[in-house]
This record gives sequence, structure tokens and C-alpha cells, in this order.
Amino acid sequence: MQPSSLPLSKRPMDIILIIFFAINLFFITYIVDLEQLVISNADHFQYPFWPPSKMVDLVHWYGRNFDPVLMARPAWWRATIWIYAFAVNMIEQKRGAIVLMSSIAGFQGSGYLSAYAASKAFGRILAESLWYEWKSKGVDVIACCAGATATPNYYNSNPKKTGFPAPRPQTSEQVVEACLKRIGKTPSFISGNENKIASFLMQHIFSRRMAINLMGDNMRKIYGITD
Repeated sequence: MQPSSLPLSKRPMDIILIIFFAINLFFITYIVDLEQLVISNADHFQYPFWPPSKMVDLVHWYGRNFDPVLMARPAWWRATIWIYAFAVNMIEQKRGAIVLMSSIAGFQGSGYLSAYAASKAFGRILAESLWYEWKSKGVDVIACCAGATATPNYYNSNPKKTGFPAPRPQTSEQVVEACLKRIGKTPSFISGNENKIASFLMQHIFSRRMAINLMGDNMRKIYGITD
């Protein structure tokens, strides 16, 4: 004879666990995570249709008092939310692909690009990890590690011409074409032959210290930094 189980009302720890998972499923997913996506700057925003304004205020109150990262909403945090939002459906259908834009700046310390380089290193490692986790589920993940790319934002920063080890900028079309050819074949890649050569030297020939100094010195030359 099998022993009868206790009713839920007499299992307080189980009730606590159920409440915990319910909060994570509904409040964190549909309130906190969505607030992170629809409000890019918590200091200057208009209330969205969803989450409700009272919930937005609650999230901001909690962030200002207990969780400063929640208020900073770094790019890697928001990227992770977006990835999983799209990946759920892809995994169910057992097909799809996700491209994370990384950069060769994320292969070593990059002076004057510290936060940018760190976020790109995060993106590459995240893509490579998800590539392994989801490859058996039919979902391809790849990190596209580009160098300088000839976009309007790049030229608006008024970069100066410099020499080695800075490769010439690629066009956006060149980067996209290279990435599309490699989806499903590798977890990450470096776009452009000049970028590959520069990255090889920085990672395998030069010492770590020298590579970091070269990156920082090159940024000084590109943007005329004199401090």
C-alpha cells in the first residue's frame, strides 16, 4: 500500500517554491524583462503600453535601492533577454539562426573602448556557448567578430587614418556576406582577411601586454587622444 501524500496546504516549503517560480515566470518575464527592453533609459522615458506604469515605477524603485545594474541596463543584459525571447520559438520548431555582433576589440583589452570591448567579449563567449547548447536542437548561433566597419556612425566619429595594426574598414555588405556564408559551420569567426591577420598577431605572436598597448596606442592615434 502506497503512503498517501500530504496535501499542499501542509507543505509550506513547497508553497514557497511554487510562489518563487510563479514570480519568476510571470513577474520577472512579463514585467521586469519587458521593462528592460522597452525603456532604454530609466531617467528619460515615456511610460509604455506595457508594463503598466505602476509596475514600471516598482521596478525602478527596486533598481535604485537594491540593484544598480537593473537601472544601468547594459547591452549584454538586454541582448540576453532578446536572444531567449526569439530562441524559445526556434527551439520548439527545431530550426532557426541567431547572429551576435562581436568585435576583434573583444579579444584583448582595448583602451578607450573598455566597456564596448568587454561587451563584445561577452557576446562572443555567449554565442559560442549557445552554439554548443542549441546545435542539437536545430538552432545555429554564431558570433560575427568584425573590425572597423564603414557605417555612418563610424564616419561620424571622425576617425583619423592610422597604420599597423589597424586594418582598413570593411563595408557592411562585406561583413554580412561573410557571416551568412558561415552560419551553421562555426560558432564564431573573424570577418575580413586583414582583421584575421591582425587578430592572429595580437593573440598568438605579441605578448598580452604588447597587444593591449598596441590597441590603446592605436585608439589614441585614431581619435587624437592626448591625455
